[in-house]
Amino acid sequence: MNEIADLRVRSVFEDYPLAAHKKILRIRHLIFECAGKENLIVSESLKWGEPSYACKGGSPFRLGVREEPQLTLCLLFHCQSRLVDTFREIYGDELSFDGNRAVLLPADKKLPVAILKDCIIFALQYHRRKHMPLLGAQ
Repeated sequence: MNEIADLRVRSVFEDYPLAAHKKILRIRHLIFECAGKENLIVSESLKWGEPSYACKGGSPFRLGVREEPQLTLCLLFHCQSRLVDTFREIYGDELSFDGNRAVLLPADKKLPVAILKDCIIFALQYHRRKHMPLLGAQ
């Protein structure tokens, strides 16, 4: 698994509630795994107090944890992109959403790994895919 080089980012991950810690790190691992398979270089930084991921040709997104009303993992996307609307159309029965901004994952449920990989790849390749129907989903 990729080491968290930025001490500020590492601190944020360490401060997440224990019940969310392993899963949010698993999502982080999926980001770098997907980027590697697509030969993309992802930068990790802190934006608005949350780990943020970006690469050339992609749409940046962040990881977060919300504790109310229940412990929830969040993937937060640019609200003016078509990402969340597309995810809702494709995965509306499997995922929960917050407007056009976020995918919400209850911390007490199993991660939908295959779906998350798709969402991550769509974000990392967004500018190549944004003109395709359903962002090029098969």
